[in-house]
Amino acid sequence: MSKKKKIVAGLLMTVAVVTFIACSNTYMGRYIRWNLPDVYDLTKFPSVPIRHEGEPGQFVESLQLTLTDMNVKHEGATVQLKDLLTQSKTRAFIVLRNDTIIAENYPLGDTPETLFKSYSMTKSVLSLLIGIAIAEKKINSVNDSVGKYMNDLSPAIAQLTIKECLQQTTRIQYNESYWPWSDEPRWYYTTDARALTKRVSIDEKRTSKYENVEYNALLLGMVLENATGTSISRYLEEKIWKQAGMEQDASFSIDSEKKRFEKVGDGFNARAKDMLRLGKLLLDSGAYRGQQLIPADWIAESTSFEKSIPSNWNNTNYNYLWWVLKNGDYYANGHFGQYIYVSPRTKTVMVRLGEESAGICWWCVWPQVAERIAAKP
Repeated sequence: MSKKKKIVAGLLMTVAVVTFIACSNTYMGRYIRWNLPDVYDLTKFPSVPIRHEGEPGQFVESLQLTLTDMNVKHEGATVQLKDLLTQSKTRAFIVLRNDTIIAENYPLGDTPETLFKSYSMTKSVLSLLIGIAIAEKKINSVNDSVGKYMNDLSPAIAQLTIKECLQQTTRIQYNESYWPWSDEPRWYYTTDARALTKRVSIDEKRTSKYENVEYNALLLGMVLENATGTSISRYLEEKIWKQAGMEQDASFSIDSEKKRFEKVGDGFNARAKDMLRLGKLLLDSGAYRGQQLIPADWIAESTSFEKSIPSNWNNTNYNYLWWVLKNGDYYANGHFGQYIYVSPRTKTVMVRLGEESAGICWWCVWPQVAERIAAKP
């Protein structure tokens, strides 16, 4: 065989191997086939349902908020809220004031039936479940080591506390680049999250400050399922989704059909209005129709600015997988600008879901919107 033919044969063999891998349900197959994440990834991963039950909680609907009338300050300029929502490809925007929905928009053709991927807002939901498990004494304390609830961890990882994972101050080694050997795609596309997380190690060069490391959420997820003896999706279903007046089923993406571990860092999926109901449940200190579903003291502790730690984002701190502001407002935030924003001082909840964050400081915008709404008669 000539040299030229050998080169062609080698190229064809390489293409065949890459194509075979890309079509497989493996980590590398997912990495090659799906590559960069987007907000529609919930259709790619296998998932498990989170069932609702009973009559949904009803809101008064009085769509009073005209977005064209709402101006906000952003980067030193006065701009229309509508323009910010448009340029960031917002898919859903809903505003609740007290018990009344005053704005509900689906600008890109989505509907109230659309299932949305929440990305890292999932971590805030996980925090709520940790709080419930502590109240039920299935987890003793945030000061417990993760090794108390898990086997097969290295000594350095086993001694990390639940609180360190909640605050994301663990110093776990983490590479944020998107090469196939890096941590960022590995945790996202893994088909066995438990095994992957048990291999992590401490980076002695890091300091104990807030740093987003996805393995923290995975460790908490494993602690939760071991402590409760049930899956994370079932725990969420039984403790919140079936009891809080949700209107429709939600879902949880899982790593694979074989391992069935929930993607606790990014895989919670729900309708926009049920995300609003979750925000309303928090606004009501975890109570729904006289039943305390989420411990009020856990919500208060999780969202306390005084107990929070500085983040690497201006004007916002971090606490127990929530983002907190000095004015008492707090929010869940996910990749591409997914938000559940809760403002106890103005009795307002906002849900924004979209394709991009567009570099907008949304946590600078939401307080202004809440204050303008509260100022209206």
